[in-house]
Amino acid sequence: AGPDEANVSRLAAGYSFTCAVKTDGTPVCWGFNLNGESTIPDGTGTVTSIAAGVTHACAIKTDGTPTCWGDNTAGQTTIPGDIGTVTAITAGNTHTCAIKTGGTPVCWGGNGSNQSSIPGDLGAVTAITAGYSFTCAIRTDATVRCWGDGTYNQHIVPNDVGTVTAVSAGWYHVCAIRTDAT
Repeated sequence: AGPDEANVSRLAAGYSFTCAVKTDGTPVCWGFNLNGESTIPDGTGTVTSIAAGVTHACAIKTDGTPTCWGDNTAGQTTIPGDIGTVTAITAGNTHTCAIKTGGTPVCWGGNGSNQSSIPGDLGAVTAITAGYSFTCAIRTDATVRCWGDGTYNQHIVPNDVGTVTAVSAGWYHVCAIRTDAT
């Protein structure tokens, strides 16, 4: 069972498991655990945020360094050695992405649909979200850019989206909050 909901500050739902950050910064996960996705590694300590993918999870430790656990068949929990500190992290199916302090996006793990290949002209970003096998980010000009699998047009941002304040990817879809709140 998960934590008492009164003690949760953040929540992340994976494919068959859920993770939370308690108000004291302690991470907890529960549910399916075949790949270790619900088993937080010893020494993780307190975290500021948490992300749940299909069979892996990641968190940002209080010192800003990322940590990941669970399925690593595509390298999705193997954090690049030069990543430094991050301000955001997101977990997809077999890939993980983060925003380095300073706004530079970085992705690792599965790349069969180019979901981990950051577009060369993307620039700095303020938010990033991983779908099943695609990724979207909010650029510093508040526009959305997506890349990776486009089987269901999930990586094509409609022309009328305009600028946004938040973006979230699902299995094969993306939702955003426009700056005009519509």
